[in-house]
Amino acid sequence: PGLPAAEEFTLSTADGVTLSGTYYPSNEKKAAGVLLWHDLDRDRSDWKDLIEELQEENYAVVAMDLRGHGRSNRRGEGILDRKTMSDADFANAGQDVQAAYQYLAGREEVDKDRIAMIGAGWGANLALQFAARERRLKTLVLLSPGLSIKGLQALENMDRYGKRPVFLAASLKDGEAAEAVRQLEKAARGERMVKVYE
Repeated sequence: PGLPAAEEFTLSTADGVTLSGTYYPSNEKKAAGVLLWHDLDRDRSDWKDLIEELQEENYAVVAMDLRGHGRSNRRGEGILDRKTMSDADFANAGQDVQAAYQYLAGREEVDKDRIAMIGAGWGANLALQFAARERRLKTLVLLSPGLSIKGLQALENMDRYGKRPVFLAASLKDGEAAEAVRQLEKAARGERMVKVYE
């Protein structure tokens, strides 16, 4: 069979932001799930090629626009965009991850004990922060994480993440991310795979 059709959806966070996302179902019953988180000043369209590959491998996938990005641009009656985001908005962005995780884990065709997150930049740090608290999350892929992005401290969250597996990747041209990957590799307590690309 072909790939199942994508479904657009919206979610509300605890602090009243309306998030926009896309759900890509799997052909498999009780499929493993993957949540995708983009970097600052980007949106979920970054994941287009990867989503197709994940669907072909029978994952159920959710790609979100984080608050103030893409179509996740409303709070109550007001507009929320990257230029108007406050420190509090950045501090509360973990609510976006929580809401999307609950959405994916709550779908009956998804195996809630087999959910992973893939994040880039700010999205990587948000995924790691969430995974440090949510023990059921199976694994993480962190692309170009930072040691600190918008107040999200990666090393302490990596320690809390414990012995679950992690894949870390960065480019040497992004010196800060490459250094973060090296330090996170040392801080990781479980199975880890690291790629630092030219």
